[in-house]
Amino acid sequence: MILERKEMFAPARTEMEDLEDAIGHVDRMAISLIGASQDCIKILDQEGALLFMSENGQCAMEIKSYDAIRGQVWSTLWPAEMEQEIERLVAVARSGERGELVAACPTGRGRLKVWQVFTSPIYITGVGLSDRILSISRDVTIAWRAGHWPDAIVAPSIRHLPT
Repeated sequence: MILERKEMFAPARTEMEDLEDAIGHVDRMAISLIGASQDCIKILDQEGALLFMSENGQCAMEIKSYDAIRGQVWSTLWPAEMEQEIERLVAVARSGERGELVAACPTGRGRLKVWQVFTSPIYITGVGLSDRILSISRDVTIAWRAGHWPDAIVAPSIRHLPT
């Protein structure tokens, strides 16, 4: 059987398709707002598995292929010493509250960066609490080097990584 050209080369998924899979209907304005942010915007399920990561977030985290980490539990992408803290942030959001943490985590290329991380439940208007969690990670490495956030958590196993 000979496949037509369009069947042989399926187009890559778009950011909008990923986001719609994660939270349902999304309008173009929401995609534009997410695309304007340099932060790493993620949507997680209740167990903390990655359902969506913004394209700019993939760049900030130096992720080669989001497909390689799609569906993985987010805490497992952090150093082993940090997994409990990240799981705590997910649990806080799951309970309906907002969480925050400043901690170091290497990028996909192994460079050490310090992240200000926020988690929050995603609410659907008129319905109440959703089964999704929003996570926003902001690169604060430069501010950390300048002495801000001296209490940032830097796990011993990653202190030697290049910044």
